[in-house]
Amino acid sequence: MPEIIFKLGAEGGSITLMGRRLDENVWLYSLLSSDCSEDRALSVERNFYVSTKESESSSWADAIKLLDHYPCWYLLFPIEIHHDFKSAIFDEVEKRGGSDALKSWFEYQ
Repeated sequence: MPEIIFKLGAEGGSITLMGRRLDENVWLYSLLSSDCSEDRALSVERNFYVSTKESESSSWADAIKLLDHYPCWYLLFPIEIHHDFKSAIFDEVEKRGGSDALKSWFEYQ
């Protein structure tokens, strides 16, 4: 069953990294994005909420590369963080945004 690894809120949508445990040490990751902005909604016949599955990956490094298609993802509002991945996620946030970005993530816990 898929689990939320972390979910990020943004104006008009969200980005969610999902994970499905294949066995004790192996996860399959997928990136989902949701958009309810007016411009996007008009292009899909007034459906005001569009969810898109971006891709799948079997490695943490590749999952993070999927996120990097959104260059400032680490500046978005963290809504939910899976407890098993906090350390790895915080490492990625700090690599990209430094201690200031990481500090803001700690504020949302």
